[in-house]
Amino acid sequence: GKLGWAPRHRFEDALAAVLRPLEFAARDGFAHLERVQDLPRAVKLSMEVVKGERADYAEEHRYRAAEGGWKWLLSRGKVSERDADGRAVRMTGINFDITARKRAEQAVRDAEERYRSLIEMAPDAVVVFSGGIIEYANPAAARLAHLDSPKPLVGRKMEDFVHPEHLAQFRERLAYLSAGPGTVEIEERRLRRPDGSEVVVETASASYLERGGVLVQSVLRDVTDQRRVRDALAERVDLLATRLDR
Repeated sequence: GKLGWAPRHRFEDALAAVLRPLEFAARDGFAHLERVQDLPRAVKLSMEVVKGERADYAEEHRYRAAEGGWKWLLSRGKVSERDADGRAVRMTGINFDITARKRAEQAVRDAEERYRSLIEMAPDAVVVFSGGIIEYANPAAARLAHLDSPKPLVGRKMEDFVHPEHLAQFRERLAYLSAGPGTVEIEERRLRRPDGSEVVVETASASYLERGGVLVQSVLRDVTDQRRVRDALAERVDLLATRLDR
């Protein structure tokens, strides 16, 4: 039931600031230093080690720092000595300050959430797919497909929506992007909506590594009306050229 303190090396200032409160824990116990949300699991793991239900434990949890506030520790420990009846009489362990790592992880999560919020509000359709299967589509993609929500798009093959005349080109682009990080510049493509109607889009794509695989993100903008205007203008120019030739 006693806490022994046996430093073998000089602690860096940052780590010492985290571990200094443990001097008080030796007298008053750890509970007042442990974050309330983390305490039950920390106690459970250490007791399982004491009872011999597991060989050791490794747990990330928060402790109140001497200067105030909370810091993250990675604690590892095991029973190093038992009596003749198998009862734990000595535990040894080590604590690592992982506050910087935790802050970095939270910063990444915050950045991802901000990016996702921007994509959700984007006026252009955004689709993310892996192996040709759609994993994410934003609300603008649902509107482009004449759907009430993006859910019906998730799990579908991206090529299911590509017009047959552009299917070979799409497969070529997909093979290139799936081979590793890369980009495909803006190009025009004809798509078919689930209701059978067609739409002309300008699309650009990029692939990147994530979760041990390659994800492809495509941005699509409806240019059907612009295409009609352009085709009508080209038809008038051809008609005018024909009349002048006469």
